Formats: sequence, C-alpha cells, structure tokens
Amino acid sequence: MVPRVSVVMATRNDDPGYLAQAIESIEAQSYRNWELIVADDSTEIATIRLLESARERLGAERFRLVHHDPALGLPRSLNAALAMVRGELIARMDGDDVCMPDRLEAQVAYLDAHPEVGIAGGDIEVVDRDLRHLSVRRYTKDAKRLVRRSFIRNPLAQPTVMLRSSVLDRIGGYDPKCERAEDYELWLRAIKKSVVLANMDKILIKYRVLAEYSKKRDKRNWNYSIYGKIKNFNYRYPISSLLGIGVSLAFRLAPTSIVNRLYRMDHESPMLYRK
Repeated sequence: MVPRVSVVMATRNDDPGYLAQAIESIEAQSYRNWELIVADDSTEIATIRLLESARERLGAERFRLVHHDPALGLPRSLNAALAMVRGELIARMDGDDVCMPDRLEAQVAYLDAHPEVGIAGGDIEVVDRDLRHLSVRRYTKDAKRLVRRSFIRNPLAQPTVMLRSSVLDRIGGYDPKCERAEDYELWLRAIKKSVVLANMDKILIKYRVLAEYSKKRDKRNWNYSIYGKIKNFNYRYPISSLLGIGVSLAFRLAPTSIVNRLYRMDHESPMLYRK
C-alpha cells in the first residue's frame, strides 16, 4: 500500500538516545498510513547502527534509509529524502524531537478540512535534554499576521510542518546555498508564490533544546537569513521585507552573548513567539 504521509528526517551524528525517541514517537502515532524516510550524513558508528537497527525492526518498506558518504549537508540531504517521497503529504521531523501521539492524525485531518492550505505547522512544547518542560511556544494563527511576521522571523516550527507534495512540485525543494536557514527560506519562497501557510492551535511536538545556542545562532546563521530574505524579497510587502532584512542585519551585528541571552530567555518564557 502506498503511504499517504511521508515523514522526512535528515540526520548527522545525532545522539542515538534522542534519535531512538524520535523514531519511536513516529512508530507510536495513532495515524498508521505513513512511511519514514531518513537521509543520513552521519560518520558516528553509533548513529548509523541505530538507524540500521530501526530499519531492520520496521522493515525497509516502512523505514527507508539512505546514507550519504561523503556528507551532502542538510539542504541537499533533505532534498535527497524528498526525492524518495511517495506520500501526497510530507511531514518534517528532526532527530532530537518527540512527536505527540496524535500529531499526524491531527495534521492530516486539518489539511483535509482546509484544502486551501499548502503548508501547516503548529505549536511546540520546549523541553530540556531529559524532556522536562520549559515552556510552550505558540505560533500565530491569524493568516494576515502570519504573513506579516514572516518577514521578521520564521513563521513556522520546521519539525511540526506538514505540507502537500504538490506544493514542492510548484516551488521546489530546499536551497543548497542556505544551509542554516533552509526552512525559513523555503517558507518565504512559498509565501512569495502565494502558497497559504497556517498554524494549528495544537502542540504537535516536544522540541528539545540543547542550550548550544551559539552553534545555531552564530553570524553565519544570520548571513543565511539575510540571503533568504533578499532572495525572496516580496514586492507586495516592500516595507515589511525591508524591515525584516534590517532586523536580521541587526542580529548579525549584535554580540553573540546578547543574542544567546535573548534566545535562552525565549526558550524559558517565550517572548518572541505569541499568538
């Protein structure tokens, strides 16, 4: 049977314990018509063995694994996984997060009920390494506000996203030139091409924060963010587009310690993400 939902994950030396929990959370989904596609860039044998063990347990038809040697990098690795998709709906997942048990069921029902929506995300519960609750991050549900805010910062939580395969056929996959903001660039491109984005009023995943802020929010990250905003400058919203570029430039120039502090505060008590 051809799966309706293809869950896509890219891995690179992920912690085997975290990765096992991520895969198990897909296995435990109330919605059963899915396949899991993992594009792996790992060099650590423990991660590779964990993935191979999961494929053996679930079966090669259910768990489709491709290992890249040498590594392709995140955008290209994700695109390789997307090229293997058989489902009409694609769910993104990261190797250190945990899905709520009804995540896929809820998103399939939402997209069935809202055929105008091409890409749907949702809220996240921010947790620490041991899955202890830190906060809840809620993304805007208002369609117009979502578009306006997208020029400032990412309007969707990538690990919660489910999108239609037809949307990717229309807008293309991840930009290999945008290694640190590949998801954000894709959403901006989708908005520019008039794809409707939406957020469900539901917590879909436990989002694990490892406190390694500087690795994700360094100067290169902001360079990629600026690149994505310039590439997808939206002339329907010129002022918002310019403001968004200015905000990313300000963060690019700000001391890393200040940026890390802001994100740490936001993880513990969300300030930057509100309904």
